[in-house]
Amino acid sequence: MWEWLREGFPALFTVDGLLRIGQTILRILIIVVLARIAVGVANRVIDHVLVATNGRTRFNRMDEKRARTIASLVKSVAHYTLYFIAGVMILDGMGINTSSLLAAAGVAGLAIGFGAQNLVKDVVSGFFILFEGQFQVGDYITTAGVSGIVEATGLRTTWVRAFDGSVHIIPNGEMRMVTNHMGPAMRVMFQVAIPYEEDVDRAIAVLQEGFEAIKASGELPDLVEGPTVLGVQELSERGVELLIWARVKTMTQWAMTRELRRRVKQILDNHGIQVAFPRRLLVLNQPGMQGAGVASGAAFGTEQAAPMEAVPGRIRTVAPPTGRPGTLEVPPGAISASEEGAVEDPGPGPDMAPQPGTQPKR
Repeated sequence: MWEWLREGFPALFTVDGLLRIGQTILRILIIVVLARIAVGVANRVIDHVLVATNGRTRFNRMDEKRARTIASLVKSVAHYTLYFIAGVMILDGMGINTSSLLAAAGVAGLAIGFGAQNLVKDVVSGFFILFEGQFQVGDYITTAGVSGIVEATGLRTTWVRAFDGSVHIIPNGEMRMVTNHMGPAMRVMFQVAIPYEEDVDRAIAVLQEGFEAIKASGELPDLVEGPTVLGVQELSERGVELLIWARVKTMTQWAMTRELRRRVKQILDNHGIQVAFPRRLLVLNQPGMQGAGVASGAAFGTEQAAPMEAVPGRIRTVAPPTGRPGTLEVPPGAISASEEGAVEDPGPGPDMAPQPGTQPKR
């Protein structure tokens, strides 16, 4: 070092030394000017490609706000790249060996890449989410097992607020599949069951007439198309399932589904048509009831229970339609009036007969 100062420093002030210094400074200035020109050209190209012209963007699916955001990101990347190249050229022009610096930078970048690969994945995914316009702020989406309204989206994370008020911060790299529920018109579809004994054609005609009246009145402005009865969807154990279909405005599908169900119930009630519910017919093997019970079971398509023997002084435990254990008393007439007072209810469990000499529990 001292030897260079003693021998090399005076050489800088010679004619050759001053020429070399002047050439180096001129080369640096040229590199800086070219870098600035390249940055300006890059900005113009990016603005021409992405930023809106006369209120419209170059991409039809991209709004102006998102276009400007992406343009800013692309400009930043272009600036950093051009400045890095200019810096390396300047160091090389000053006689500094940049190959070792580039090798060290490559090793450091590789180490950082391995350590922050999730961060890199999130940033790259966020860029393509913004560029492709997969969703926007205010859209209702389902992704990563979460459904809600998008409150903010960036390069690394997306903020989604669920309907219960909680905010989910999701890394963009975790969004392997996104469902956007913000179509131009959302579909409403549900089923209404009527009993088998009702006239299906009459029920469909009544509902369709009521739907036409709803559309003519304009009481539901969120309706886009329908509602209409598509027909019989299923013959279930409840009854005949009718399928109702309609198209409504975005984000009103839940409220309109509830309102249309209420209107369907009102229409059916006004015309004396019941809404079906699960029923089960229990047929007892008792004289005088077998014929009627079997006939009813055949008419309504219900299951016929196994014959149950009526034993005086006993209570049979059965399973009601709800599936919970319950009790069924022996029909009147199977035991005498004097014996009825001696019957004890043992509750859910096996058959139990009262022991002689015991009193019923009160």
